[in-house]
Formats: sequence, structure tokens, C-alpha cells
Amino acid sequence: MRGIIAYGAYVPWWRIERAAIGAAHGGSAGRGTRAVASYDEDTTSMGVEAARRALRTLGDAGRELPETLVFATTAPSYADKTNATTV
Repeated sequence: MRGIIAYGAYVPWWRIERAAIGAAHGGSAGRGTRAVASYDEDTTSMGVEAARRALRTLGDAGRELPETLVFATTAPSYADKTNATTV
């Protein structure tokens, strides 16, 4: 058993000003910006991109691809079907 041989992460490109968040909620949300998903992004599509990045690091290093790929989220896109098979 090898354990974790690679990981990938993805942060959406779009940003929203924290001041806009605070204004919408009637309070202060701090300074700066926050990453937000685009209209066509969800946890599944972001998981796919993170997986691509993880596999790319293995390929660039000349290492063999894994037999298993694990996908986990606290906010699944679909409540009635598995997201992991889509990834």
C-alpha cells in the first residue's frame, strides 16, 4: 500500500469584494476579495480540475498513474447520485 502519492487543489478564478458581501448581509465582511465559483462551476467540476492537476504532477515527474482516485466534498452537487463517478 502506497498511501497518498499526489494531491490536487483548485480555487475558482472569479473574485468578489468582501465589502459587497458585507453590504448584502448588512454588516462588515472584512477587506480584500473572496474566491467564488462561476455560473458553470460546482464541486464536481472543481473536483475534476483538482484531479487533473494531481495527475499532471505525476505525469510530469514520470511516475505511474494511481489505481485509485478519491473524491471528497462537504457540499456535493448532486444529492441523489454519486459525484465520484462523474470525476
